[in-house]
Amino acid sequence: MTHGNRFSRKIATIITVLLVTALLLTGTFAWQSISQQAVNQAIGKAAPAGGRLHDDFQVMGDNYGESNWRKDVSANKDVYVENFENQEGRDIFVRLKLYEYMESGPGAGLHPTDSGFATRSVESLIPGAKREDVSTWSPRLPGDDANSNLFREHWNWGMGGQKEYMPTFNKDPFSKESDVKGDAIDPQMMTGSEVPNTTKRKPTTGSNAYPAEAGLHDYFEQNQTHEATVKYWDWTLNSGDGDHAITLEKATHTARETLFATIVGMADWDGTSGNYWVVDDDGWFYWAAPLAPETATGLLLNEITLIKVPTQDWYYGIYIDAQMATADEIHPAFYGDPAEVPSFEAKDLLNVITNTTAPAIMRYVAGTAFSESMFMETNVRNDAVISFEVLDLNLNRIRSEAALIDAYNSTGGFREAQLLGAKDLTHTDSESKVFLFWDEDYNFYLAGNGGVHATGSILRMFQSTSNMISAKVALLDTSQVTDMQNVFLGASSLTTLDLSGWDTSQVINMRYMFSGTRSLTILNLSGWDTGCLTDTSYMFMNTNALTTIDFRNATFDKVIKSDSMFEDSRVKTIMVGNQAAADFLAPLVPIADIVISN
Repeated sequence: MTHGNRFSRKIATIITVLLVTALLLTGTFAWQSISQQAVNQAIGKAAPAGGRLHDDFQVMGDNYGESNWRKDVSANKDVYVENFENQEGRDIFVRLKLYEYMESGPGAGLHPTDSGFATRSVESLIPGAKREDVSTWSPRLPGDDANSNLFREHWNWGMGGQKEYMPTFNKDPFSKESDVKGDAIDPQMMTGSEVPNTTKRKPTTGSNAYPAEAGLHDYFEQNQTHEATVKYWDWTLNSGDGDHAITLEKATHTARETLFATIVGMADWDGTSGNYWVVDDDGWFYWAAPLAPETATGLLLNEITLIKVPTQDWYYGIYIDAQMATADEIHPAFYGDPAEVPSFEAKDLLNVITNTTAPAIMRYVAGTAFSESMFMETNVRNDAVISFEVLDLNLNRIRSEAALIDAYNSTGGFREAQLLGAKDLTHTDSESKVFLFWDEDYNFYLAGNGGVHATGSILRMFQSTSNMISAKVALLDTSQVTDMQNVFLGASSLTTLDLSGWDTSQVINMRYMFSGTRSLTILNLSGWDTGCLTDTSYMFMNTNALTTIDFRNATFDKVIKSDSMFEDSRVKTIMVGNQAAADFLAPLVPIADIVISN
């Protein structure tokens, strides 16, 4: 308190002096105001938005209906996802994957708690699959898939639609437990202090029996309200880190209607957001729109039908992997398992439905070589590429992904895709970052510290980029490249190309390298060392507009294949550095003027 008073008196003294000075100098008196400011801060943890997988499976009878299943018998099975949040703006994004397992043989109908389960003698429909290990189960894939087709011979799935559903009582955003009704079970029982949901399947007989019709499609139309205790996350438990908890009071929920769903294949997706499921070739089903609070997706599954009955006792199971995330959590949620990273088509879908105008640029550290055209590793057709440039991150003073976005975002929204086979080896740190990104006008950039180092092969790197009008690739270090076949094949809009800075001293193969570059007029290869080159077949085929090739450093003494090297080429002038090079080229391109020049 003493220090506070002293500080106040000091301020007052200074103000007095200023006022007196003003009076003496100007003969006037003016009030001076003191600016007051305060900053109050509070920091808290953000809980994930809450989503819950629902699985309503018809009760067929005791022991999961083993005496009720017959050929062409169907059972209701409604699979959908609910966003149980009630806070506006807490949309979630959803994807599901469904896996199957089937076995037959003595003891196949037993459950893990039944006597004799461990010694049952069964054969899995898919060799090597294990009932107790869902990681060995087979995903149901669209199209002609061998494993999926075996299951389709036995089971037909009905998909899509909508229903009345009961909002979940498990409002714990950290709970992975599914909200199951009827015969559905959750194979991922929670550990620790989490209490199982009270809506799990109960016995079909006795005072504690769950209604046999609980898994039917219209169950909640007949039972509009339900009362149960609510599960939630309590931050005060477990020494302040939080833990699962059950309220002491019961809550009453009223049934709602899900959205209506259809199923669309990724190849047929029209590029727009909507209330439908899009199934990718890898088996992931994406809900193609943000899922708003207090809303449920349309049905993914709605029915299963047994169409072929095994000759022995049998067991069949469907495992559902549900992943849900807010827009800013999609990357850790959907990309956590490298084997389940979204395909490039799925990434494009996620960008659309999250309304992402500037997706995060990913880190590209990959294998040993470019191959199969880098654009085939994106969701962009090769003929959409307009320009391409290799950048030096150091020269551009770009030090991080965030800075890279800031520096280039003025050109429009960015797209991203993983570039396989690119590694920056121009520095001692072999894990240097390499980025591939492009703007809304499809101008592509490949960036690394000091440029980008390609190794082994750049086979078909720019093949079929028929609308690419500019390629600035001097900063692509090719000193370890051995294969340049088809690199610019079909790049028919390029007019000039300067590759004089490329180190080709290790290159063996240049077949079809410039074939079909029909607009190319000037090609600068003046710095090329071709001492290892053995194959130049079709290298300049169909270069109809080519007037000049600067080949001043090239030698061809090791070339053993040069078939149709200049077929349908109209090159007028070729500059070489010695008579041996001129003698090699003369019979291959008799219409050209070959000039020896240093």
